[in-house]
Amino acid sequence: DIDLKDVKDFQSIPVFSGIFDGEGHTISGFNHTGAGYVTGFFRHIESGGIVKNLTLKGNLEADDEEECIGGLCGVNYGTIKNCTFQGTVKGRDTIGGLVGINESSGTILNCTAKGRILGNYSTGGIAGINHGVINFCTNNAGINDNTEWVEEDDELGTGIFLSISVDEDETEIYSGVDAGGIAGYSDGMISRCTNAGKVGYEHSGYNIGGIAGRQAGMVWSCTNNGEVYGRKDVGGIVGQMEPFIEVNEAESLRSAINKLHDVIDKTLDDIQNTKNVLKKDVDSLQDYAEKAVDTGDELVTQLTDFVDDNLDQVNAFG
Repeated sequence: DIDLKDVKDFQSIPVFSGIFDGEGHTISGFNHTGAGYVTGFFRHIESGGIVKNLTLKGNLEADDEEECIGGLCGVNYGTIKNCTFQGTVKGRDTIGGLVGINESSGTILNCTAKGRILGNYSTGGIAGINHGVINFCTNNAGINDNTEWVEEDDELGTGIFLSISVDEDETEIYSGVDAGGIAGYSDGMISRCTNAGKVGYEHSGYNIGGIAGRQAGMVWSCTNNGEVYGRKDVGGIVGQMEPFIEVNEAESLRSAINKLHDVIDKTLDDIQNTKNVLKKDVDSLQDYAEKAVDTGDELVTQLTDFVDDNLDQVNAFG
């Protein structure tokens, strides 16, 4: 085990692409209160990097940008498994107990967060934002569960949700957005994860969920045992779920557009001997319809590929 409490000027590891095996040991006393853009014990873990079998104890409170902060890692492109963070992580934007951002190539497996995680936008027990895979993880930390972040919101006085115009001057009211027990926002995959921590504060915050605050990916076989509080779009599993178009609805859209295209083709055949002006107008309409067909095909293809890719990921971790 390693204790950093008496180590002066300890610097985060800027980029890691090797294999770090903690072998079940603990690094404690990691306290960071300095610059806050992409911050963690490791700032970046690259796609070939692996960090495993490690417990990290500490407190991170960034200043300046206060963005993309995780107890173990700021931005993860690699693999983190069998790791635990215990302590406090505090910032403004994209704050996670383990990582700030888990990128699309990133995997977080069998990890745990304990303590307290505080942020204004995209705050999660495991990841602030997840584009990759989070599997078999557990959050026991409180997520925005006290008045500290609410009071700071009031002091900042800026935000994105509510605005009031007074004498032609617009005043915006700031509020916590996207907070979840596992991830604040996810368009990747969260599977077989459990949250036991309290998420949110009464009558405050938007998009608050026991697993994900807001998600546009896949949440599969997850359990929430924690209390969830918020002002708007609050859910035991997910606060707000996207996208709003399902695959079968997109298939119906493509079918309807194809029928429109066929009708226009028939109309063109019927008016071959009419005025050229009318023919030109309908030609233009046909062009728009063909573009709509292409757009519909692309939409369905993208949605279908997304589902297929995520099912592959589910099967890979089955």
